[in-house]
Amino acid sequence: ASKEPKASKEPKASKEPKASKEPKASKEPKASKEPKGPKEPKAVKPPPLKDDGPDVKPPPAAAKTGYLRINSKPWTRIYIDGRDTGLTTPQTKISLPAGRHSVTLVNNPFNIKHSFSITIQAGETATKVLDLRNPEQQNE
Repeated sequence: ASKEPKASKEPKASKEPKASKEPKASKEPKASKEPKGPKEPKAVKPPPLKDDGPDVKPPPAAAKTGYLRINSKPWTRIYIDGRDTGLTTPQTKISLPAGRHSVTLVNNPFNIKHSFSITIQAGETATKVLDLRNPEQQNE
């Protein structure tokens, strides 16, 4: 019983409307669409090559990115340069522009707010692991 409705729905939903639209539009658009497919990749490839020659800006921009690997005990919400990232620890690969960044870790239930600065090197991963538990919690 379940096979019959599927079979009846498929031809109605997919084949009939397409078949009725194609003859109305005529077969000429089909012919024009087929050559466009092969032409598109050829047209797309040359412009980037031309842009890469005179403009050397994209490669350095990509190279100016580094990563932050961060963890803390207990977990904390991560703020970078004053902005809430929406992330919590642990994080293994936060992409950041190379340079110095201010990081604030917050955990309101444990009354934790810890800030520090970190320098991100292009193409490298900086790692920061912090134990933010108070002395009583560290013994547990």
